[in-house]
Amino acid sequence: MMSTSFLPTLVFLLLAAVGYSAENNTTQEAKKYRLAIITGSGEWSIPVQSGWYDECQRLDVSCRHYKDLHLETDDFNLTDAYDVGDKHYCLTILKHLIREGNFDAIAARCPYRQDMPPIFEEAKEKGIPIAVFSGPHEGLGPYNTYVGTSHEHMGRTVARLLKQLRPEGGTYLATYNDGTSAARFHGFKEEIEKDNNRNDKPHWTEAPINYTELFPGEQASPLPYIGPYPGWDPNGYRGITRMGYDGIPWFLEKFAEANPTAIVFLYQYPMRHHNYTDIVEKYRYKKISYIGVDGTADSLNFMAENYVDGLVGEQTHLMGVMCARTLYKILTEGADSVPVEVPTKLINYNLVPDELPELVVDQSLLGDLKYIGLVCFGIVAVGVLACIVWILANRNSIVVKASQPYFLVLTAVGVLVLGSTLIPLSFDDNGEGITESYAKGICMSIPWLGFSGFSMTFSAMFAKTWRVNQFFNAKNAMARRIRVKERDVLIPLLVIFTLNTIVLICWTLIDPLMYVRTFSDGTDLWNREIASIGRCLSEDGSLPYLVSLGLINFVVLGIACWQAYEARDISSEFAEAKYIATTVFSLAQGFITGLPIVAVTTDHPETFYLVLTFLVLVFGVCLVVLSLIFIPKVWMQRRYGKMSVADQRKAMMVSVRVSSGMSAVGPGLGSTAFSGIQSRTVGLNNANTPERLDGVYEDGAADLPNASNGDNAPKVAKLVELHVISSYVE
Repeated sequence: MMSTSFLPTLVFLLLAAVGYSAENNTTQEAKKYRLAIITGSGEWSIPVQSGWYDECQRLDVSCRHYKDLHLETDDFNLTDAYDVGDKHYCLTILKHLIREGNFDAIAARCPYRQDMPPIFEEAKEKGIPIAVFSGPHEGLGPYNTYVGTSHEHMGRTVARLLKQLRPEGGTYLATYNDGTSAARFHGFKEEIEKDNNRNDKPHWTEAPINYTELFPGEQASPLPYIGPYPGWDPNGYRGITRMGYDGIPWFLEKFAEANPTAIVFLYQYPMRHHNYTDIVEKYRYKKISYIGVDGTADSLNFMAENYVDGLVGEQTHLMGVMCARTLYKILTEGADSVPVEVPTKLINYNLVPDELPELVVDQSLLGDLKYIGLVCFGIVAVGVLACIVWILANRNSIVVKASQPYFLVLTAVGVLVLGSTLIPLSFDDNGEGITESYAKGICMSIPWLGFSGFSMTFSAMFAKTWRVNQFFNAKNAMARRIRVKERDVLIPLLVIFTLNTIVLICWTLIDPLMYVRTFSDGTDLWNREIASIGRCLSEDGSLPYLVSLGLINFVVLGIACWQAYEARDISSEFAEAKYIATTVFSLAQGFITGLPIVAVTTDHPETFYLVLTFLVLVFGVCLVVLSLIFIPKVWMQRRYGKMSVADQRKAMMVSVRVSSGMSAVGPGLGSTAFSGIQSRTVGLNNANTPERLDGVYEDGAADLPNASNGDNAPKVAKLVELHVISSYVE
């Protein structure tokens, strides 16, 4: 009895379980997202659809193509009516899917029109994100995204492809419609004509053609023609579709008869005409290059059969994938999870010619500029030789003797060595290979000559000024005969020169500079290197050696400045303190101005060379030293040359007084000015010239007349002056 009553209950429970399971499955199915896509009907859309369905299957969402929906209204069948480029039908389908399709998200490729933003707004209100791909995407809202390429970028890519195929430049004619192809034309024209203001680049211009004749207006059109749209410019419009399919051959023939270098199709429509290949054959003798913007199988077949020379296509399969992926991410993670634009890349196809265009490599040669450096060296050499000849010719004059001719010659030779750096600096390999020894010799001669000449010049100036200071600053200069020979002050000069030489030898032996030619970044359109630069480089870097040499010579420069400061009160007959100071100031100014420019122009040989030649070497050092050290001497020699021997002696005595701080010597000499000075005054009155003062003074001689005696003061002053002059000019 109980078993019989239990059977209906068991059946009821089983039916309830089955019903629950079915209801649960229905609920799960209802949660599965439904996506729809609207593409064109051409071959271009096939890989888009393939990518769309592949990604939908991976994401496990329901995806439909508009053609599978058999959409109909009271007036027409939308599926049958829609074709690529028809604004009305595409947007009508989009609105239908938004209002009646029961889809969670939609991807569409619709040409832009003014009522597109309201459609986006309506979709947003219903919570339906829209991904626009490939086509125009103005007016996208925060709940929409664009998947595809930048069409201006696509136009620029077409222009670069044309430059690659026809590097000589020429004329072009381009076909485009409104919307995406108009954006492509804008990028194309901007890129293809950007170098027209440069004389070193090939020029591209639009071939002369009367577009008003091609599009005279709806009534006068020789072929079926749909009238101009609002804002239509007959001189700027290239839309073959406006003439109808049958007008394409006539239009293309007009283009070919204009004799352009290239005809560019910025949308696929003209290449789809069945007479396209016949027209290409008809005008093949004109050697016109044809470039399209389609990567479909038909277009690639045209390329294989030599009916088009280049193609720029889109990643259509990836476009479909990204549409499905982007919409799914918006639905699951929100609108903020994806950018407004999701870019895809372009694909470039071109025919490689049997003979590539001649490769022109910019080797960054100095060319004729090298003669500027050689002429500058000639100027420096002539100036140095003139100074040395002047020194030798006037070596017995009191001015040259007081200026220490040995050090003047050493200074001039240092300038010549420094200036000779311009010879290896002007080297050019003419883009040809050179031997390793020659490459090393050319480059290492630059620091050898430069630093050796610099140290020689300023060491000589330092030694010369130091010797002057030894005479005029000695505390017991009047008590005993002072003799500071040239060899005494050559020791610091040799030390400095030796330090420079040690560093240069280490540099030469360990990691010498080598002249190498390296290729710069960038290639031509056939991936060939187009620019190289020759320069001197060390394998492990030259910075340690440059820093060492810089410190050594900076110390030399600093000591020369200090000695010049110490000699600031000594007359210019003996020292050139103010001229040395001016030289150092000019040198610093040249370095401060020139070295930063040199640092930033190492990759621009012409600028680097000119700055180093003029600001640093020639006008920065060589000519400044020659001018400020020797021109005052020449002027002073001319002034002294007009005097008698007695007047020269008197003038030199005045300089001694000023330089020794004895301007008061004479009638107003202080009583203790020369107290304690011991010397013999034998033959003082007969010493008419400094050369005759030898033997006048002897160490340990009789006492000098007391300077406190007013009668002896003038004699003491004269004795001191002649003593210093005699000691100094020997």
